[in-house]
Amino acid sequence: MTHHPLFKSIGLILATASLAACGGGSSGGGTTPTAVDTTTVGAITGFGSIFVNGVEYETSGATYYVDDKEAFDDSALGLGMIVKVTGSVNEDGVTGTATSVYYDDDIQGPVANIDPPPFDDTDPANDAITTRTFTIFGLPFEISRDTIYEDTSFGSLANDDVVEVSGYFDGEKIIASRVEKKDADDADEIELKGTISDFNGVDQFTLILKDGVSSVVVKFDDSTELPEVPLEDGLYVEVEGVLSDEPDVDVFATEIEVEDDDMFDDDENNVSIKGILRLENGQYFINDTPVVFDDNTRYDPESLRDNLVDGMMLKIQGPIIDGVLHAEKVKAENGDLKLEAQVYEVAITDTEGKNGVVTLNFGEAGMVDVEVNSGTLFKDDKGHDDSYSLYDLEAGVDFVKIRAYETDDDRLIATRLEEEDKKDDLKLKGPVDEFNDGSDGNPASVTVVSITFKIVDGETEFEGVVDDFDAFFNFLSTYPGTVVNIKDKYPWDGVADSVEIEDEDEDDDDDHDDDYEDDYEDDYEDDYDD
Repeated sequence: MTHHPLFKSIGLILATASLAACGGGSSGGGTTPTAVDTTTVGAITGFGSIFVNGVEYETSGATYYVDDKEAFDDSALGLGMIVKVTGSVNEDGVTGTATSVYYDDDIQGPVANIDPPPFDDTDPANDAITTRTFTIFGLPFEISRDTIYEDTSFGSLANDDVVEVSGYFDGEKIIASRVEKKDADDADEIELKGTISDFNGVDQFTLILKDGVSSVVVKFDDSTELPEVPLEDGLYVEVEGVLSDEPDVDVFATEIEVEDDDMFDDDENNVSIKGILRLENGQYFINDTPVVFDDNTRYDPESLRDNLVDGMMLKIQGPIIDGVLHAEKVKAENGDLKLEAQVYEVAITDTEGKNGVVTLNFGEAGMVDVEVNSGTLFKDDKGHDDSYSLYDLEAGVDFVKIRAYETDDDRLIATRLEEEDKKDDLKLKGPVDEFNDGSDGNPASVTVVSITFKIVDGETEFEGVVDDFDAFFNFLSTYPGTVVNIKDKYPWDGVADSVEIEDEDEDDDDDHDDDYEDDYEDDYEDDYDD
């Protein structure tokens, strides 16, 4: 994992390994790869084709349905949108062809109860604010610095802003992967999904929203476009309309249509779905799809087999039978590692600059390689930008902030790579792999993903649940694998200026990483990682 200084080569390395044609365009000869029909649900992480769940889908022949209207091409879509892609995935597991792309937002409406209030999210003094919460018609939402924003930002989103939201439901709230603020022309438009209740049989019902608690009173009349099937209690529908001025009525519906609550048919041969795992009354769900696991289910990492818990971000592959997803492969998608460091070296392995290896320089503490692939979401220092790539990184100059996870074979896979305009402090967050309290005569230290920082009593500042040298190492001895935040200020001497063990009771955006920032490994070929 550590990149030895012997191999130092400041500058850009374009790997000469064979470059597979990405996106399914004509490849000028060779054997046509075997393709597997697949239905995929996940967040869009890139364009130039469309990247979903780590697969780059060629979309030149696809049909598009965006907000229940036929669209022309990818221009109707945006990063962070949770989409359903129907098509096929090639034998390589990372390219495919889409026949259709479907997107419909979770909700559109006015923001209320936002907490904390708006702030300047570019001010380093506000860096400690990592999540915000709000409601729309009572339905709870959570946003983070990793959420994709359009015409608003993490800090500027305010009460009464009308927004369109796409995200993952965790059983209580929606973890937003994308938030788009609507302009004045669309500010009166409302879109809601839920289950009809208390229908009066004529012109009014209560719509129970996704959390099963929040509700909206909906009224309609002869001008409303209605579905062919009669309205009745228990019917899951989408309501489009406007805010109502009538007392005791929230929304006047201009259109009501029957919706599928999980985007899938009752039987599908092969699906790949990314979402938040939740357990309700003994039944697991991924997003809104019931899922079952058995002894033949494969896990990545294998430790997941006995450690599935509520709130995990997972990617699950398998067939849907009678409406239930039978998990054949389960992959952890949370990026629980955070690395901020100077770029030491870049090795690019494709023509688009979306695949390769970035070597990070942590000064005297060491170096580490991080793999970047078609599931990595790129962001420049001014905001999300799909055109940004590894070609834009200047070794020895640029700083990056990477969110990643570690595989069973000790590789780091980036789920997000962001150019960092602050170029002073090295930061590393992750579980402690090794530590030495200095009792053996060697310097006290902690190691996270092969990066080793010295801990010096009287020089290192201790934050969080411990406040001194002895308490810190006692905590690590008691709780193996503790997650720590380490900071080393310039000149990066390898001595931690501060270490923090966070209070697990405090909210942490790592628990629900949007993940729409995902990595890929082969979901279709067992030996892909070889």
